[in-house]
Amino acid sequence: MTHATGLDWDRLRRDGLDVDGALGRMLHRPELYIVLADRFRADRAGHLHPIRGALSAGDFRTAARAAHTVRSEAALLGADELAAAARRVELALQAHDERAAVRALDDALQRQEALVALYDAVLETAPAPQPAPASLDPAQVEAGLDEWGRLLEANDARAVSWMARERATLASALGAHAPAVEAAVRDFEFDRALALLLAARASPPSSSR
Repeated sequence: MTHATGLDWDRLRRDGLDVDGALGRMLHRPELYIVLADRFRADRAGHLHPIRGALSAGDFRTAARAAHTVRSEAALLGADELAAAARRVELALQAHDERAAVRALDDALQRQEALVALYDAVLETAPAPQPAPASLDPAQVEAGLDEWGRLLEANDARAVSWMARERATLASALGAHAPAVEAAVRDFEFDRALALLLAARASPPSSSR
């Protein structure tokens, strides 16, 4: 069945994605899943691909970080097989076992390409970003940022969903600081994102325009 949101959820299930678990982590907001899935397929040249270059340069740390990011993203999307494959790459890189890392990377890349192809087949359109409200209640903004901070502190993947849902709030509250915080969250560096968020909230308001 294709939902009104433009995604063939049954096709995703048949292809092995745990979309029900993913939607639960996203507070049952299918539009958030579409946003994150669309971002994943849009970066088809990234994700695991830069690992080969990092390995060639002997940069195991950067390579392991890329594998960790893909593992987290895949787990959030319910792509458990890709998450497990990326974890094998990460473990081999952490052990500085280049031969094992290359073998694991070949398998993980195949799974990554399969996921991108699946999203190409079923993802029709991502929802348009919601415009910022004409006026935001300062108390609600502060409460929302408090909630997001708690998710980041707990390393809760729902922090990504919150960010996708509340980008207008972030832009309004954090101004020019928002892109750096969002980038850290997209990289699943929640500790850094929390530190940036706290610093931004303690700073005078600034505009990104």
